[in-house]
Amino acid sequence: MKPYAVLLLFASLVPQASAAMIPYYRMDEMAFLSSDIVLCDEIKSEAGHYPTSVYHTYEQVTMTVVQTFKGSLKPKESIKVKFDGVYTRRSDRGFSGGTDRKEAPMGRVLVFLKKSDDGDWRPVTGGAKLILNGEAHCYGQFISNPGPLWLARMAPENIEVADDKPYGEELLVKDLEAALVKSAKIKEVGWRSADDSVIRKPLRPKQRLSPDRH
Repeated sequence: MKPYAVLLLFASLVPQASAAMIPYYRMDEMAFLSSDIVLCDEIKSEAGHYPTSVYHTYEQVTMTVVQTFKGSLKPKESIKVKFDGVYTRRSDRGFSGGTDRKEAPMGRVLVFLKKSDDGDWRPVTGGAKLILNGEAHCYGQFISNPGPLWLARMAPENIEVADDKPYGEELLVKDLEAALVKSAKIKEVGWRSADDSVIRKPLRPKQRLSPDRH
């Protein structure tokens, strides 16, 4: 089974999720919404479905904490994070810069977490930033609305990064640290569309898909 997303066509996506307009939150807003923020290595995933519907799928991903930015989780601690089927493991335009839909491999991920009523760790809406090809990728409803959450090369939010410089893990962490400072002043989050042009960086042609491992 593929990592923490059952890759579904629009027609077979979770009805509740695919029919909804899903907001895009910036990292300061995600920090406000989450109880824990950790950088992790993905280890394995297990697919499942909720008992109320065979169509409402999820992937439960086992992760090892690498670094903690908020909350009580500790480095080297193992956690399981449940991602609803609305999260895909595919790029908005294909990782190779074309129309293919290659699946992102397991690797390093920054997750913004909150425990659900049933005690499961879950990401806040869109709250996972994958490191692929040495660059940060974000989740958003980039292809259609309604529709699932796709991956895209993420543009920095709180720091300046030259267009020709990879926005990788080190810069993502620096960006997050600035977001954490800003989050202390937030009282409530607003609505932001994934169509906002500043969210994504242009996809370079012939970009090769590979995990970023340390």
